[in-house]
Amino acid sequence: MERLAASYLYICISILLPLLLLKVIKRKRGGGGDNAVRLPPGPWRLPVIGSLHHLVGKPLVHRATADLARRLGAPPLIYLKLGEIPVVVPTSRDAAREITRTHDAAMEHDHQDQHGRRAGPGVRAVRRAVAPAPEARRRGAAQRAAGGS
Repeated sequence: MERLAASYLYICISILLPLLLLKVIKRKRGGGGDNAVRLPPGPWRLPVIGSLHHLVGKPLVHRATADLARRLGAPPLIYLKLGEIPVVVPTSRDAAREITRTHDAAMEHDHQDQHGRRAGPGVRAVRRAVAPAPEARRRGAAQRAAGGS
């Protein structure tokens, strides 16, 4: 009987010790070393639902994210995990404007979801709110009409 208990103890130690060592080594390295992507600050997350529990209880999601930004010290961007999907959210109009200016080519295509449906009026309203000045839109339209990309 003692031999059986001792063999179970050895099996448990042989399984748990390598796992514990891997966790300690990963923690010392900082998770990814120098090549790790630095993400903006964000609220604490739960394992399966991520940061969704911070958005529940308020009927307007933009107000919930504004409250989160205030709690985090009002950074220009916050990092949320909506379930398993990582999302970086601009918390100010200036940050949103900078993102749309920097990544304008990526946002220029027709917005369609995975089923091929066009994006609704909400997406178009957000794009209008943070769009570049009217002169830049006219200039872009003139370039497209002239055959430029």
